[in-house]
Amino acid sequence: MKNSLPSRTAFTLVELLIGMIITAILGGVAVSALWFIFGTFNQTYDYVSARQEIEFVAQKIGREMTHVGLGMPNNRQGRGSFAQSFKDVWDVAYPPMAYMGEEGEPWGGPITIGLNNSEDVYDKAGMVTTLVTDRSGRLIYHGPELYYAWGVATGVRVKLPDRVPAGHRKSGDEVLFDVLDYDNDMTGLDFLQRFKYDNKNMGISVNDGRNPASWILLPTTRVPMLVTDVDEGSKTMKVVLAPGAPRMGGPITGIDEVVFPMAARLFRGANDELVQIVFGSDFTDPSTNKRNVLAHNIVGLHFAYDPELRIVTMYIAAKGEESGLHNSPPDEWPDDIAPPLPAGSRIVVNRVNWRIRN
Repeated sequence: MKNSLPSRTAFTLVELLIGMIITAILGGVAVSALWFIFGTFNQTYDYVSARQEIEFVAQKIGREMTHVGLGMPNNRQGRGSFAQSFKDVWDVAYPPMAYMGEEGEPWGGPITIGLNNSEDVYDKAGMVTTLVTDRSGRLIYHGPELYYAWGVATGVRVKLPDRVPAGHRKSGDEVLFDVLDYDNDMTGLDFLQRFKYDNKNMGISVNDGRNPASWILLPTTRVPMLVTDVDEGSKTMKVVLAPGAPRMGGPITGIDEVVFPMAARLFRGANDELVQIVFGSDFTDPSTNKRNVLAHNIVGLHFAYDPELRIVTMYIAAKGEESGLHNSPPDEWPDDIAPPLPAGSRIVVNRVNWRIRN
C-alpha cells in the first residue's frame, strides 16, 4: 500500500502531459484553420470589392453607350463630318462635340480617343487622337481617355408648319418647327425648357453655340440644329443648320422626337479614381461641368476603338486593398498597346465592349 500513491501520481502526470500535447496539437490545427479561413476571406473580399468597382462602371456607362451617336452624323466615311456639323453659324463658340474630330480627318466622331489623361482645361489639342495601331490587319485608335457624345430623347415631337414647304435644306438655313404638346398639362416647349436628365438641367438655351443645350437633334435627319428662338405663344422653335451640317431633306410630320446631345469624358484621375466629366454650358470652364467619380482603386484604364467594326472597348484594372501577387500581366490587359500594370497588388482586369449602333 505504500507504493500506490506515488504510482497514481506518476500516472496522473503522464495523463496531464498527454492531454497538454493533444490540446496543443488540436489548438495548432484550429489556429491554422482559422488563419486559412481568414486569409481566404480576405482574398475573396479583395477580389469581390475590386470586381464591384468595375461592374458599377460598366452599368453606369452602358446606358449612355447605348445612345452614343443618336441623331448625329457618325463620321463613318472618315471625313470629320461629326465635328463639322456642330460648328455654329457665327463661327465663334463651339460645343465640345465640335472638337471631337477635324475636317477631312478619319479620326473622331461620337467616339473619340484622347491622350490627355489629366484634368487640364479641355481644348482641341488635348482631344486629338494620335495613337493608331494595326491589330491583326485592322487599324484601331487607342489611348487612356475617352470622349463620347450621346443623345437623350425627350418625348417631345415637332413638325414643319403647314405654311413651310417640305424640301431639302442646306447648311445655314433657318427652319421653323411647330412643337407639339407634351401632355394635357404642359406644352412641348415648356417641357423642353424644364427638361432634366440625371438631375441635370438640360433646358433649352437659345443662341449659345458653346452650350450643348442650345442644340437639338432629330433621329431621322442626323443633322445638328442650333436653337435661335423659341415662342411659347405660337408654340414654335426656330433653328439653324450649322455650316458643316449635311443637307436635311424630306417631310417632318410630327413623328420626329427632339433629342438633346450630351458629351462626356472618361479618364483615370488623381488618387486612382475613374473620373467622368459631363460637359456643361461652357466645357472649357470646369465649374460648369459635372465631375463624377465612378470608381476608386483603378490602376489601369485604356480604350480602343475599331472604326470598321464600330466597337469601343474599355480595359479597366482595379486593385484590392491587400497586397499580394497577381498574374503578370492579367490575361485581359492589352499589354501590346497599354502601359504595364503596377506590381505588388491583387488586380482584377475586365474588358467591356460596346457596339456603336447609331
